[in-house]
Amino acid sequence: MTGCAIPGGWETHTKEDELRQRIAELEARPVITWIPVVERIPATMLRVLAAYNDGRMTTTIRTLHIPASTVTCSEYNVDMVEIADYDEATGNYYYPAGWYECVESADDYSYIGPLTGTVTHWALPPALPKMEVKP
Repeated sequence: MTGCAIPGGWETHTKEDELRQRIAELEARPVITWIPVVERIPATMLRVLAAYNDGRMTTTIRTLHIPASTVTCSEYNVDMVEIADYDEATGNYYYPAGWYECVESADDYSYIGPLTGTVTHWALPPALPKMEVKP
C-alpha cells in the first residue's frame, strides 16, 4: 500500500482508491452515440447534434432534419417563401427537404437551411447537468 499526504491531515490513499475515483468520474460523463445518416435519420423536427462538413472542415452543430412535404411554412415567412416548395393540391408551402441548423433566439429557435454541406452523423444531445438554481 502506498500512502500520500493530503493537505490538512494525513490520510492514506491506495492506487485502487484513485482508480475507483477515476472510473466514477468517467462513468458520470455524458455519453454521445453517433448514428450514421445512411443508417437512420432522426424524427422530423427533433433537435440533434450533427457532424457537419461545410466543404472546409467538419464540426458539430445543432440541427434538425425535415423530410420533403412534411413541415408547412407560412407564405408570410419572407425568408422561406422564395425557396419553399409549393403544393398546388393543398395550397401549402413546405420547407424544402434537408438539414437545418438550429440557432437560439430570444424566445425560440431560428432555423438556417437547408444546409449546403454534408451531415454524416447525428446524435441525441446529452442531458444537461443537474444544477440547483437559487432565486
